[in-house]
Amino acid sequence: MTATDIHPRSADGTPNHQGSAGRRQHRRLQLLTAEIEAIPSDLRGTDFPFEGRDRSIRDVICHLHELFTKRLYSWTGSTSLGAYLVSSTSSHYDWGKKVKRLSDS
Repeated sequence: MTATDIHPRSADGTPNHQGSAGRRQHRRLQLLTAEIEAIPSDLRGTDFPFEGRDRSIRDVICHLHELFTKRLYSWTGSTSLGAYLVSSTSSHYDWGKKVKRLSDS
């Protein structure tokens, strides 16, 4: 058994263990990483100039991770809070637009 058997990859080499949803998440992570890397390295570790919970890039990343940790909140069932929010907001509107488009055909 090889690593590819356990974690298959798509044609572009990205992990393909979750199908198109996994590829979208991987692409979003790449975009976030690029945004962070665009910040000068000497500024990445500094605190933001305001008071509050998320005072640095590290704080923001930690809280984003919490959003997508499965079963962190029992009321979301086996999914994550982030997936729950996506499914009940923008993804739901995308689904509605698709249904409308199909019904107009």
